[in-house]
Amino acid sequence: MPNSTKIFIVEDDLFFGEMLKYHMALNPDHEIFLFDSAKDCLSNLYLNPDIICTDFGLPDMKGDVLFKKIKESRPSIPVIIISGQEDIETAINFLKAGAHDYIVKNEHTKEILWNSILKLKENISLKNEVEVLKGELEKNTLLKKV
Repeated sequence: MPNSTKIFIVEDDLFFGEMLKYHMALNPDHEIFLFDSAKDCLSNLYLNPDIICTDFGLPDMKGDVLFKKIKESRPSIPVIIISGQEDIETAINFLKAGAHDYIVKNEHTKEILWNSILKLKENISLKNEVEVLKGELEKNTLLKKV
């Protein structure tokens, strides 16, 4: 898919993960990859996801450790944390560390995640547009000097 957004969902609860995958795939521009472990997510980073949505409580690695490993390997990939943890301090720590969003698991998770991804895609699009415009401006500036 040429202009698709690659989204990794890391969730060990198979039913919940499939539900999120199905809901996110309703947008034909989304290419969704579902992993049930942190290890699988990390070993597939070569696929260059645009966004990673991960559960906090994975069986093979805690969400904060996975988050750090993703940021060490691919610092520009936005990460959204989805968790049953309602502890405000945990959420604040993730956000301070650079997580794009922290979503508490409940009956509204899929809608909140959908909105978070939409806003994130808009942000990514604007950043890309700024980079293109910067490049054009630099090129025009160099041409004027010649």
